Amino acid sequence: MLRKIIYGLLILLSTISCGAQADILTLHQGDTLSGKVVRIAEGTLVFRTALSGQMMVPMDTVEGLRTDSNLVISMNDDSVQYGKFIRHNEAAHILPLNSNTPIPLNLAQVQEAMVLPSTPEEKKTWEKRLSTGLQGRISNEDALHAYTRLELSRRATTGPELDINLKTDLSDEGSFPSNFDASFDLRSGKRNELRPYMSLTLTKDEQRALNLESNLSLGLGKYWLDNDTHELYGGLGLNATRKNRDGDYHNSQASDHNNTDLHLELQLRYQGWITQNTTLQNTLILLPGISDLDAFQASSNTTITYPITHRLKLRFDLDLQYDNQPTYHNLNRWNAGVGAGVQFDF
Repeated sequence: MLRKIIYGLLILLSTISCGAQADILTLHQGDTLSGKVVRIAEGTLVFRTALSGQMMVPMDTVEGLRTDSNLVISMNDDSVQYGKFIRHNEAAHILPLNSNTPIPLNLAQVQEAMVLPSTPEEKKTWEKRLSTGLQGRISNEDALHAYTRLELSRRATTGPELDINLKTDLSDEGSFPSNFDASFDLRSGKRNELRPYMSLTLTKDEQRALNLESNLSLGLGKYWLDNDTHELYGGLGLNATRKNRDGDYHNSQASDHNNTDLHLELQLRYQGWITQNTTLQNTLILLPGISDLDAFQASSNTTITYPITHRLKLRFDLDLQYDNQPTYHNLNRWNAGVGAGVQFDF
């Protein structure tokens, strides 16, 4: 039954992604590419495709261009047009805003072009991702299970940024879910300045004998690298962790199944292109103990995505966790998870 559900999701995501709109680029030698126009500047077209990533194309090699979005187009003679690039009668034209009459265009004479910003009602401020696949756990008891994950992210140059991540397994055995993660990350202030952050995570993990682990972090962070291809964010703060332990784990006779610890928190987040068409994301969190100076926890979450279409991607995850004082002494200090699946951006 579970296999049929996963296959159905894959078919549904593939069907939806095929309907995604894209810009069409035609080169002089006859090659045609599907993707998205990022901008035109100084005689160079920046064009992003699913398979080749971001490309730099000289405008004098462009035979034709068709866009789904309206642009502001500056010409070498200082004239400005507003509209879409289209192909009409086998030649390049501009389809002006609020007009159905194409205007002939010499693409080599385009000096600059940028996508017109959407109206406030249409502006997309949220990134939404749904992924599903299989994950293998290497811990006290190795396991393989299906999972599903929902991610919501809000990005802004000014104002708050927000990341919400919900993940659960799809196991039919035992209590459901046997593993569950929910995280809420909020960063306020201007993106290029030092600004406060707050993080809240909730975790249920039967492999680590945790009925519920809650983490609250407060601190200051900053983007140390922020451009079109790379982002590096660093934060320093305080973390409070409360563990609600599974008292029935291996018939444990421990008297205290709940404890709260205070940690110093160091977090590093990186996102960027590792090849022309492959992206890498990594979050590293280090938690040296304050209330217990001998305590130390760490986690690393790495995600690699490779595009299949404009919206559908292959996704690979590597999750590592370390706790030098695990819930019970017979538990491993290290836990690892390796996952593979598909991700749909909507």
